[in-house]
Amino acid sequence: MQYKTIDEANQAVIQHITASEPFLLDVVPAKSVISELNGKALLHSGPPTVWEKMPHPMQGSCIGAALFEGWAATEEEAQKMLENGEVTFISAHSVSAVGPMGGITSANMPVVVVENKASEKRAYCNLNEGIGAVLRFGAYNEEVINRLNWMKDVLGPALSKSLKQIDGGMNVNVLVAKAITMGDEFHQRNIAASALFLRQIVPYLITSGISEKELQEVTKFLADNDQFFLNIMMATAKSVMDTAAIETEGSIVTALARNGDQFGIKVSGLGDQWFTAPVNTPDGLYFSGYSSEDATPDMGDSAITEAYGVGGMAMVAAPGVVRFVGTGGFNDAVNTSDEMREICIANNNNLQIPTWDFQGACLGIDIRKVVETGITPVINTGIAHKVAGNGQIGAGTVRVPLGCFEKALEALAEKYGVEV
Repeated sequence: MQYKTIDEANQAVIQHITASEPFLLDVVPAKSVISELNGKALLHSGPPTVWEKMPHPMQGSCIGAALFEGWAATEEEAQKMLENGEVTFISAHSVSAVGPMGGITSANMPVVVVENKASEKRAYCNLNEGIGAVLRFGAYNEEVINRLNWMKDVLGPALSKSLKQIDGGMNVNVLVAKAITMGDEFHQRNIAASALFLRQIVPYLITSGISEKELQEVTKFLADNDQFFLNIMMATAKSVMDTAAIETEGSIVTALARNGDQFGIKVSGLGDQWFTAPVNTPDGLYFSGYSSEDATPDMGDSAITEAYGVGGMAMVAAPGVVRFVGTGGFNDAVNTSDEMREICIANNNNLQIPTWDFQGACLGIDIRKVVETGITPVINTGIAHKVAGNGQIGAGTVRVPLGCFEKALEALAEKYGVEV
């Protein structure tokens, strides 16, 4: 063992996180930075899975991606291709990427490029489509495909031209530190961060050389999309947590992800191994006309934000989102973050929360503390209809299954020769 104790190793993991310097560098076609997508392949959220185990909305997202890429001309052709194994499915996490909800990313979709300059670790995430009928919730109608093509042809290149004008890229730490004081927790609520991003990027959009029509379209799209920053935050958290995973010792969670069938975690001292358990279905507030009977099981890589210590872990930072996810009032938000502090080993002073007496966000989920206390991380999440094409039907919270942590702790004990 490199360190004298697990606690000492965990402090090294924490140091990697707090010393991170994530910068948004570019927006590029996914295939240009992820070589595995140069062929009939799709990235998906969560641990590795197969077509048959994907929930219907994730399958719908795959159909939409096949139509977008031109692999098939009709829904029926796309579904047959996917069912027959003609498309390779890859866990996004395995190629330094993440994706919200279904997480489906294909070759020609634009992705953000975030680099942690403290480690040179890069991570990628597709662009946020907005709300309504969107691919990440399983929709794949003509409106969805047209929007994806516009994002490929107009939005992505415009953002790329703009970001390249910023010397060294956009400093995400500075933006996030501001936004957390303005009521964002970076999973369900990204209104402040999205507005700050727009404020920073517009001067460069103006001088990017795009047409006046494109400038109007891009600016309006960004201004209308309160959740646009979520995908940037996901890539940021991935770049930081992949840096933390450089440490080969310790008991700190470095990834949280779900694929609609299994919830998976990774741990600093256990390498790239997934520890999985069946996913839960979120509890929360449903849009009019829907109930828990309509909900799909939990899915998405966006829980990387909770691994980083924000999202549900930082509920207290975003009192405005508490009612939206159906968890009550401000005191419930305080209680949630207080509870999450019990399973973490530190606070991130880079992300001080005014509504929590300027304590830093929770940092370093310790699997030992989770198993000892029985307290599992809270994830803020959207809720998708169980049938593809219906989109989002609510928002809420979900707990990581305890079984993930129990399996990981058993593996850690075996590694260190400790009986459990």
